[in-house]
Amino acid sequence: MTETPLRATFCPLDTEEESGVRVARSIIVPAILILSFGMGLSARGDQQAPPPALAVDDGGADVEIRPASQSVSERQRQRRGERSRDRTRRRFVRGGGELLPHFGDYTVHETGFSTSRFKRAHGMLTVELTDDCDDWTLQEKWDLDLRDQEDRPHRSNLLYRGSEVRSAGKFVFAYSRQHLDQRTDVIGDVLPIDGGYVARFQVPEIADLYLPSEVMFPITHLRQVLSEARRQRTGFEAVVFDGGNTFPYRAVTTISQPLRSDDPNPRVVAARTELDRKTSDRLPEGRHWPVRIDYYPLDDAYAPPVFTREFLLHESGVVLSFHFDYGDIQVDARLRHLDIREPIACPN
Repeated sequence: MTETPLRATFCPLDTEEESGVRVARSIIVPAILILSFGMGLSARGDQQAPPPALAVDDGGADVEIRPASQSVSERQRQRRGERSRDRTRRRFVRGGGELLPHFGDYTVHETGFSTSRFKRAHGMLTVELTDDCDDWTLQEKWDLDLRDQEDRPHRSNLLYRGSEVRSAGKFVFAYSRQHLDQRTDVIGDVLPIDGGYVARFQVPEIADLYLPSEVMFPITHLRQVLSEARRQRTGFEAVVFDGGNTFPYRAVTTISQPLRSDDPNPRVVAARTELDRKTSDRLPEGRHWPVRIDYYPLDDAYAPPVFTREFLLHESGVVLSFHFDYGDIQVDARLRHLDIREPIACPN
């Protein structure tokens, strides 16, 4: 029987006629893509009920006046729901290797260029991770504004989406990048075959790529990083394929000692940004680790890293800050806003 492969829906980004600096074709973010590909990201932000009014009785004591639209039973259901969400968050934090579904946006700014053409870069990175029981999906979107030495504006946009089907070992990926006057699209899927895997590309049209049996996909790799960190391991190597390029990487991961939540000077290049109260309250309690991953070409033991990323990884799988080094450009990304996605009740 012939197995029908998974397909990725692809919608191209707008094209802009510009020219300039190269940004790496592959970006893996743990905390690494959700929503219909090519569409806008989900609206975010919780709606909060207005606080109840207060009145003063004859004795001068505060007396709570409930809104007429909110009965006692409704308020009790609200509190039970809040307690249930808290329990769910704790389960994801402490459940070995589990990840907390979430949406985060990050402010991005350059920390250095290896060429003199550009003098400034800033923008936004958004990361969304969802769990629909059968698979994990990770989506990220980069929007960067660049300024050259003559202060002329340029744009660089990237959209990446990858889904891992847990039970079948399948992986679907779609990548679109518009950088200045260059456009790159990669679409395909990965299926298990003969003790290994085969990546079949729809765009561009190239021969099938055979991957070793030990290959990991981005979300599985992130879960492995968390698992090793909890075991107090200092690092490991893995073969990683994310679909953002037409070859796998040899990923060398280094994990530092966990930090306290109140550590004033995290030992990581991209220092943690203090979150606003609304965002920090949504982050479950837990440890966080400085992590560094160098991505090397798998078939060349002497080549330098294709790119490097350092990040501060929370125990829930949320990344608090990144530092990316792509050779020609280095950027920091710091978490500005976080929304926790409500998990789906999965059948046993």
